[in-house]
Amino acid sequence: MGILLPGRRVELGLYDSGKSWGERELRLWSGRRTIPSRMIPSKERDVSSSCVRFVPPARGMVVAWAPGFVGIVWLAVLSGGGVTAEPPRSLAEQLLAEDSAALAAEIARAGDPAHGSNVFHARQLACTQCHAVGEGAAVLGPNLAEMPVGVARERLVAHLAESILDPSAVVRPEHRGVTIVTDKGKSITGLIVRETVAEVVLRDATAGSREIVIPVATIDERVPAAVSLMPAGLVNLLTDRQQFLDLVAYLAAVAEGGAARAAELAPDPLLLAAQEPAAYEREVDHASFIAEWSDPGESRAALERGEKIFNRVCANCHGTLETPGSLPTAPRFAEGIFKAGSDPHAIYRTLTYGNGLMVAQNWMVPSQKYDVIHYLRETFLKARNPSWYSAVTPDYLASLPAGTSRGPEPSVIEPWRTHDYGPFLAGTFEVGSDRMNVARKGLAVRLDQGVGGVGRGRAWILYELDTLRAAAFWTGEQFIDWAGINFDGRHGAHPRVTGDVQATLATMPGWAEPKTGSFADPRPLGRDMKPFGPLPREHVQMKSLHHVGLGGTAAEPTSGVVLDFLVGETFVLEMPALGRPLGVEGRQVPVLMRSFSLGPRPHELVVRLAAEPAAAALVGRPPTEGSGPWVVTREGHVELVIPAGAEPLDLTVAVAAADPAVLAAHAATLPPPPAPRTLVGRPAPPLWSVAVETRPAAGRDTGPFAVDVLTAPEANPWNAQVRFSGLDFTGPDEAVVSSWDGDIWRVRGITSTAGPLAWRRIAAGLFQPLGVKVIDGVVHVGCRDRIVRLVDLDGDGLTDRYDTFNDDHQVTEHFHEFAMGLETDVAGNLYYAKSARHALPAVVPHHGTLLKVSPDGKTTEIVATGFRAANGVCVEDDGTFWVTDQEGHWNPKNRINHVRPGRFYGNMYGYHAVTDERDEAMEPPACWITNAFDRSPAELLRVTSERWSPLAGALLELSYGEGRIHLVLTEPAAGAKGAGGIVQGGMVALPIPDLPTGIMRGRFNPVDGQLYACGLYAWAGNRQHPGGLFRVRRTEMPLTIPVGLHAEPGSLDLEFALPLDAATAAAPANWKVRAWNLKRTKNYGSKHLDERELAVTAATVSSAGRRVLLTVPDLGPTWCYSVEWSLTTATGTPLTGVLHGTMH
Repeated sequence: MGILLPGRRVELGLYDSGKSWGERELRLWSGRRTIPSRMIPSKERDVSSSCVRFVPPARGMVVAWAPGFVGIVWLAVLSGGGVTAEPPRSLAEQLLAEDSAALAAEIARAGDPAHGSNVFHARQLACTQCHAVGEGAAVLGPNLAEMPVGVARERLVAHLAESILDPSAVVRPEHRGVTIVTDKGKSITGLIVRETVAEVVLRDATAGSREIVIPVATIDERVPAAVSLMPAGLVNLLTDRQQFLDLVAYLAAVAEGGAARAAELAPDPLLLAAQEPAAYEREVDHASFIAEWSDPGESRAALERGEKIFNRVCANCHGTLETPGSLPTAPRFAEGIFKAGSDPHAIYRTLTYGNGLMVAQNWMVPSQKYDVIHYLRETFLKARNPSWYSAVTPDYLASLPAGTSRGPEPSVIEPWRTHDYGPFLAGTFEVGSDRMNVARKGLAVRLDQGVGGVGRGRAWILYELDTLRAAAFWTGEQFIDWAGINFDGRHGAHPRVTGDVQATLATMPGWAEPKTGSFADPRPLGRDMKPFGPLPREHVQMKSLHHVGLGGTAAEPTSGVVLDFLVGETFVLEMPALGRPLGVEGRQVPVLMRSFSLGPRPHELVVRLAAEPAAAALVGRPPTEGSGPWVVTREGHVELVIPAGAEPLDLTVAVAAADPAVLAAHAATLPPPPAPRTLVGRPAPPLWSVAVETRPAAGRDTGPFAVDVLTAPEANPWNAQVRFSGLDFTGPDEAVVSSWDGDIWRVRGITSTAGPLAWRRIAAGLFQPLGVKVIDGVVHVGCRDRIVRLVDLDGDGLTDRYDTFNDDHQVTEHFHEFAMGLETDVAGNLYYAKSARHALPAVVPHHGTLLKVSPDGKTTEIVATGFRAANGVCVEDDGTFWVTDQEGHWNPKNRINHVRPGRFYGNMYGYHAVTDERDEAMEPPACWITNAFDRSPAELLRVTSERWSPLAGALLELSYGEGRIHLVLTEPAAGAKGAGGIVQGGMVALPIPDLPTGIMRGRFNPVDGQLYACGLYAWAGNRQHPGGLFRVRRTEMPLTIPVGLHAEPGSLDLEFALPLDAATAAAPANWKVRAWNLKRTKNYGSKHLDERELAVTAATVSSAGRRVLLTVPDLGPTWCYSVEWSLTTATGTPLTGVLHGTMH
């Protein structure tokens, strides 16, 4: 496609393997008008091609063609100038423009066969649908684990690269396709498998390579294909140029090494299983979905369904017509380009298999995908981005892969709704929609009994733990609207209560200050002029949450929740429950009962129960003002007054949306529930006593590391999601693992390679935990609202009490402010990182900070500022820290930060006093990480195991974005910066396959010395499996990556873990160095600036063969550089790799 200037005479020519040009309809568009054209056979081309000569109209035009053809297009200017304003060149076009010999040399030098194997087997490329590598029959193309016929070894790499970029350049007779046209006008293209005088058996190239029997009597025409069955342009489905180099390197390796080499390089099937789409995808009748759009009624219905899905899922990254998405690197459809194609089936393939940073949407069934595609095309492309809006014609529909299935019906199962969260759930919840009643540290408690947890209830109370107020009492068929990043995935949203709200209390203290009786909010105001954080400890203090038993049976125990807190000096226990409803004029009014057990009270205490018109009354006793507790209405609120007294006191108050007198009469007849003090201190009912058993899947010991999958309990009785976010060890063969959805699991049998693994859910309902630390044998969980200590009273392994270790956390309703990681230092202080708001200035002091909590949990202080989304923390013995951060506003790329207390790390949207936007005003990172290397870094950790020799003591980075583990090589920066504590360094990936989920946290087991890592898929990332737990074992195989790095102007010094072949290592041509800079602004991220290749003029190998000094005269301080190598080891093993670094 090209955009042509007016009045220029051009020729458009096409090769097509689908049908003869007498039958192919070619259309040319000028705006919305179709231009008539005449097909003229070209004398210069073979007989199966045609061309069109025409003069564009005065206003200019866009040329397009029927999107179903497989072939080659040329555009020649015959007179009057040329084609202008062409779209950005594709990856295939860029590679075709390069010198083939130079490209082949670069593939041999920098291509990584192991990574190329992963590319080859990736579902979106569909290579394995046509080709075998080793054992198994090749379906449509040659077996690639054999040398190509007639190709010399010295030409192998160049031949493979050319064959991928131009598949039709050389097509051997046995792989040349044929198109058969039947007497009913049907065209079938494929390979002839066999034929007799009566029938032809064709392997259909467009229908999953199925064999189709065609009676000879029905064949009207048989046309040999002029071009390869392999589509041109497959390279454009790759993420970047390096993937192409890796892919060709892999193909060369297996062609030379045969089936044995292919087996060595085969990806671990356990780790690639998540790529497999549903079996029905091979049988989908694509044309039937697309054809329905021509019916106005069907089109409207599909648009409505597609809009709902798009706004809930797609808009998070891609944005809408009005607002940008939260991931600016994702294209905005109304103005962007479609790298993998924009016709409906091309978009379908992207949704099914993913492409680059776009992950496969495996949760969608075909009808949902086509609903979204229809909405996308009609809303974003048709009028606003028409060059990417392809017409749906009969020819296009006929060209689609044939099938008979429409796949399953859309699933109504939404995992966040079916998840049994237990009797309570912590989170940020809003009551109403005016922002006047947001429970930032909300605790929703189910009041009615029944299975399914809080989400399946019919009555609830919402507490706000910062103020200890009862924000709402509500009833109905639905708990909340499930909006939010951890529920339906929406960014910029938080859940709201739904149903019938019976009583509310807006943001204010729930209890009056005990010494003054004032309900004034004493908390500091944020920059949004809203109070934040917990009330002063001398006012109220949240201590614990007790899970208590209320009877029932062993099979179906009933339970409740008791809040344990201080009001001034008075200990208070409170248990909410649902009372007998109040009958009013033929309807049932729900009644909330709040039961209190109070210790000695040096002052009168007042609790605000609800705002009018709700009413309240004491249960089982008349209100007696002056001689005991009483209820009073004043200042628009209903309050319970509790007089001072030296003796403990138990009481219950009823709250309802009813007339006060009617409620008082009803409350006097209600039996009071058990006093809360009689319920605590006892083991909780065993709601999760069932253990779930899984089996580990051992990885292969064919490289320096093996990855064992410690299979997660994805199928469990509670439909609990297992998006793992933190782990630590509770015994030699046992660990605790947190899930982002609020659960804590204990798993036994982790050191075994045979299993079984026994999983027990031991806690639930926590607020987005993203860190776990076992301290003195007690599990501490880092949540968004507080650090929780899990207490087991009877040793059965289940949590009976949730203690508040620290709740200084400053929480707002913004979706992005995660509390990341939980680590300790030798003095017992705890540390975690608090994210800033996305694309918005901070409003509370904790936004974008590293935080330190004292060993007793009583104080929190800010260690460092200027972070955007620091994913965890690594604590060093010298009082410094390692913290990653994410690309975004004021962060041009991802960062590896060596953090020193009191310093500022660049994000102007964080909370701090820095006003200087210059780069010199921030602490630079040790390393900037470009997206292709790691899209989203997670926590860093030190190797504490001698089993991981020679990496003991080394620094590792876990990759959420790519599911990888990187070795971080650091050194002091040169000159004054180094003297000032500035560190620089580089990163190189450990030689393991990409894991199926993003890796968040890891720890070395002191018993077996191996790394245990867990992770999840929750926000933008390339690894989409919901979660996983892995053991990364160091094997006996030698390590093949650099373990040391020194960079200075003019040279790079790399130390490898094993001796290299001196000849290949000393050849400058086997090394490639590139450098580029970034620009830090308030905009999201940065492009590579001034990217350039730097000449390596010499490579000096040490006498031991492990160190190589590269002379790079033009290398100087730079934001980013990369080093690629293509070498052999001293034992003759090929060795390729890449390192990314920063030089200050």
